[in-house]
Amino acid sequence: MIPVKICGIRCIEDALLSLEEGAWALGFIFHRPSPRFIEPAEAAELLLEIRRQAACDFRAVGVFVDWELEELNAVIEQVGLDVVQLHGQETPACAAGVAAGEVWKAFRVGPGFEPGLLDGFPPQVRILLDGWSPVEAGGAGQVFDWSVARACQQMRPVILAGGIDAENLSAAIAEVHPFAVDVSSGVESAPGVKDGERIRQLFKEARACSKE
Repeated sequence: MIPVKICGIRCIEDALLSLEEGAWALGFIFHRPSPRFIEPAEAAELLLEIRRQAACDFRAVGVFVDWELEELNAVIEQVGLDVVQLHGQETPACAAGVAAGEVWKAFRVGPGFEPGLLDGFPPQVRILLDGWSPVEAGGAGQVFDWSVARACQQMRPVILAGGIDAENLSAAIAEVHPFAVDVSSGVESAPGVKDGERIRQLFKEARACSKE
């Protein structure tokens, strides 16, 4: 099955259900304007409990938007993150200073985006492609031109985000062949409110895609 990250986790029930269904990674959003924002202290307690109850390994991903590096690194240690996802205008130098085992750099595919921008980041930094919104840094549920993602995937493995849900997952995989997918709004009943049935349907489709 394609690796699936469920982003915007804020409660133990959503986390455990996602992991039971086969999630590869769970995302915790530290961008205050987001409806999925979680305080670092709350995330630390939640992640500790998830790891206590989970029957599988997973990546804990912290999503940050243009944080000061010193503060970001402090949160990595406080929460116990495995991965940092940089979802703003962070530079390669910023990525190099992140004290996490793994770093992802997100690009919003819209005005001004060119696949060549990926070349500025070293191969060990994973690339995530998200939809563009004039008002939101991410999680807006905006599907973008997947042909652009396909061109990027031909350059280096990408994680595909942006409006992915159970209905379009198969088409996204078939067109882009991404390394992984990142889903947030596609498994919600309202912004920031995960829906158990939508989570189940997404993973049901992911498993079906793996058999094709």
